[in-house]
Amino acid sequence: MRQLSCRQKCYFNQNLNTLCINLFIFFYLSLNFADYIFQCPWQEASVKVQKTFMIMIMRSQKPLVVTIGPFGAMTTNTALMIMKAAYSYATVMVKGYQAD
Repeated sequence: MRQLSCRQKCYFNQNLNTLCINLFIFFYLSLNFADYIFQCPWQEASVKVQKTFMIMIMRSQKPLVVTIGPFGAMTTNTALMIMKAAYSYATVMVKGYQAD
């Protein structure tokens, strides 16, 4: 087998980091979204904006769920397990390339 070039390693790391950051932002913001909205000065806004914010707060009380096809809902724990497994598989593949 051939070795991965520096460019391929950088590309892989960039994609993995981007995926991790996007998952973190998605789950972190979905947990604290109502708090963020409530802390802004929405009481000073127009009535239309106040109603919109109230609807957003009410809708954020129900947790945001991402489903993984027929396997069920993806939680923070399942996302972390998937990322750990993907990183382990990728590490094994890179080590396999380097062994030859």
